Amino acid sequence: MTEENKNMEYTLLNRSNSSDSDMSTGKSENATTNLVIIDTDSTASTANMQQKTSARKVFVESVTTVTHIVLVQFVLFILYLSFSHEVELFTWHPILLSVGWVLLMSEAILAISAENCLTKCVSPRNRIFLHWTLQVTAAILNYTGFAIVVINKNNKNKEHFKTWHVKDSSVHYGWLRR
Repeated sequence: MTEENKNMEYTLLNRSNSSDSDMSTGKSENATTNLVIIDTDSTASTANMQQKTSARKVFVESVTTVTHIVLVQFVLFILYLSFSHEVELFTWHPILLSVGWVLLMSEAILAISAENCLTKCVSPRNRIFLHWTLQVTAAILNYTGFAIVVINKNNKNKEHFKTWHVKDSSVHYGWLRR
């Protein structure tokens, strides 16, 4: 007997019911035999699956937690750099875009996940509401940050859309095609 067969118990079930017959084929099912395989190790395999699922859940929760921390640290670093110099109109460009693109857009994506440490106790319907609310807020901040650059360029009589930075950003906004 192989190792695999040791974990399985084979049981023959005899069905001998004289009233069972298939009228469409005219065949009688009297004394037919069916082979039923019973997995005596099913509780162990179920426990293994639960452990794997639990390990995956812990891993995903850990990754999302680290992601939250990195996102917040990056935005705080941008805020520090922005406010460490004289605050003028252009200062709001990196602030609004880092909060909009980096923090809110990323958090909106993570908000949908059931393994997200910040939203795991929130119902799926409310997670979807939070997702689109964060996306809309991020879009408003992003377009405001872009408008600030345009206004700042106009105030300083500088040309628009000349650097690789603005060309790349415009592709992300969908205004230019490469």
